[in-house]
Amino acid sequence: MAPKPPKPFCKALLVCGQIVQDARTGQTILFDLLRSVQMTKFPARIALPIFFRWTSGHGKYEVEFSLEDVEGNQVSQFTIPGAYDMPDPLEAYELIAHDVPFTFPRPGRYDLVVSANGEEVVRDAFYAIEIPGAEVTTE
Repeated sequence: MAPKPPKPFCKALLVCGQIVQDARTGQTILFDLLRSVQMTKFPARIALPIFFRWTSGHGKYEVEFSLEDVEGNQVSQFTIPGAYDMPDPLEAYELIAHDVPFTFPRPGRYDLVVSANGEEVVRDAFYAIEIPGAEVTTE
């Protein structure tokens, strides 16, 4: 049995309004960095693109996203299909996950948690805001 890959280090975790990779240059362009979503009613479901850059990984990783409420209960979870490969621990790797589905049961503060092979790598605060009667927007 192969040893478990080391836990990678997250250098950046960004929830975006849109992520584009330039076909000509290969550069990644991030639009509308988000700290919250505004919704008209709850529970609410929204798909968001997420960008992160990892280092110190060496091997294949199953990547999972989850939302936890302020009590630490997991309220939403998504696993990227397939394994993400980081063969060189000295390199920085970018992972772009388009349309990660999240369900927010109610307005409030949540923790966005990213795990690799079942180990938490990074967490960051994210907010769901209720805007009664308004169109769905992001900020």
